[in-house]
Amino acid sequence: MCSLVSMSLVFLHNKNYRLSALLISIVGTLNATIMSMGFAVIIDFFIELYKKESNKNNVNIFNIFIRNIKDILIFGSCFLPFFITFISNYIHFGIINKQMAVGFQDTKFLLQRFISYLFDLNLGFFPYIPILFIIFIFLVLYGIKKLYSKSFVYIIGFILTVLTYSIMSHINCGISGIARYNSWTIPIIFFYVSLYYDYIILRVWVRKIIFALILVSSLYTMLYLCLLKKGGCLRTHFDWTPVAKKVMHYAPELYNPFRIIFIFRTLHGYDNKYWNKDQITKSPVVYKEDDSALVRKILVTNNVDIHQFKKKFLGNKNSMNFLVNQFNNKKLHKSIFYLNFPRSIKIYCNSPIYYLDLLL
Repeated sequence: MCSLVSMSLVFLHNKNYRLSALLISIVGTLNATIMSMGFAVIIDFFIELYKKESNKNNVNIFNIFIRNIKDILIFGSCFLPFFITFISNYIHFGIINKQMAVGFQDTKFLLQRFISYLFDLNLGFFPYIPILFIIFIFLVLYGIKKLYSKSFVYIIGFILTVLTYSIMSHINCGISGIARYNSWTIPIIFFYVSLYYDYIILRVWVRKIIFALILVSSLYTMLYLCLLKKGGCLRTHFDWTPVAKKVMHYAPELYNPFRIIFIFRTLHGYDNKYWNKDQITKSPVVYKEDDSALVRKILVTNNVDIHQFKKKFLGNKNSMNFLVNQFNNKKLHKSIFYLNFPRSIKIYCNSPIYYLDLLL
């Protein structure tokens, strides 16, 4: 999918809209969410069509459409392969979209999943391509300020694509390293930065800096992936990355992952019998340091009995008071929340805790 998306973006850059549309629609047969980028291709097609017609007499949308009806119809037909999967599903299974049929769509936590896909320290864009991601945001904002059309096209395609697959509730499954959906969305970031930075930035010395940062970003990503592979983090989606671990060990309050990510990676697995979105747990999910077993982060609900809750942990009076006070303060504002424990707080888990039945 990543290769076809990349090829489609190359043809988009070369203004070969038919091939760009055809390739992106073929990708859409594998996963419909990428068709959000297909929508961006359509926008760019009509922007260029309007630019081409703007010098002619009697310019309006209707006349532009009539004069270019043949090209528009041929361009639109290039998206027809996208519908093959829907037609096949309906013929063989009686449904249009299998994922929607089994209930994988969920808009309740759409924003949290969207932010996780962008910035989460395990599966988001940011830890894998931080420099490139920052350059992308900068160039998009600067391009929008200059009313550069490609900036609008690419940011619409990028945001809609990530939002579309954020609807699916299974954010932390079947991945190795970065989220698999992100892996074939990265070309949108890379192509926009590498192909258009010299169109947007006019100062030569700034262009040179951006070019150097792109090279540094590539080197960083290669080294980071080597680090993850060496640590065994690319084998499963049930382990924390070294960066996520370091943050939770030394500054747990800075990283509050989406709860499903926290549950699965803390417990190193899941059981389908616990996949019940209406259940609320009476017990916490506890993250401990591997070597010292010190508690650093707890995911808990406000209906927990504090007296029973305390019995699960060991610590001096100051540390236990810190736990109770933090719990009492947060339960007033949220139904499900994290308790974070800095290095100065020494709390140990009294017994193994393996609970999954949180409100997912």
